[in-house]
Amino acid sequence: IPNPTPTTPSILRPAVPAKDRLAHWTSSFALSNRSLSIPAADRQRRFDIILSSLDEKTRSNYGAGLIRFHDFCDSRNISESTRMPASDELLATFIASWAGERSDSTLRTWLSGLHFWHTANGALWLEGPQCAAVMKGAKKIVPVTSRRPKRAPVTPNHLVILRQNLVLSNTFDAAVYGVACTAFWGICRLGELVPPSENAFIPSKHVSRACGHKSSTTNNGGAYETFVVPRTKTS
Repeated sequence: IPNPTPTTPSILRPAVPAKDRLAHWTSSFALSNRSLSIPAADRQRRFDIILSSLDEKTRSNYGAGLIRFHDFCDSRNISESTRMPASDELLATFIASWAGERSDSTLRTWLSGLHFWHTANGALWLEGPQCAAVMKGAKKIVPVTSRRPKRAPVTPNHLVILRQNLVLSNTFDAAVYGVACTAFWGICRLGELVPPSENAFIPSKHVSRACGHKSSTTNNGGAYETFVVPRTKTS
């Protein structure tokens, strides 16, 4: 049964928001395996650059996995030294403890967070056949409350209806239609094209005029525009 109690206090894991756990939580392995031949400032720089590969939401989701893993280990009196690198058996047992309580996608995200945490701290990732088998089983017993019905696909007809209800001489409506068409025909995630809110715009992450664009034509004379998306979910 998953442990419902709060995380046991530890100097290795200070109380910080989920998005900051990857940065501020450490392990006995990480502390004892620091390369003395590499200056501390360079080690920290490397660690910070690795963390910068994740956006804030992903850091938060990974942080949720970290706290669940350590809650599990604390409740079973599993020593700090065996938590990193975590064995295939330990990872499989942790996931099995939550199978049927959370969706398989959530469990996979937690594992991904642990994997990233191991990589950032220079530890081997030992996920193997036991963990794979447990994940396969967990997918078959996902609770009904965690299942979401598949959404109906967006079709070109939706774009037609959208166009009929917009006034393209209005700059806002024109932007909405442009983003919709770009996302549909470019097979993009909306989060790759627009920020979540006006105040959340980040120049290095979100599309802007500074990204530049290029007009061109296809071999059969069709006109098209190309532009650079600063960051995608897979890059």
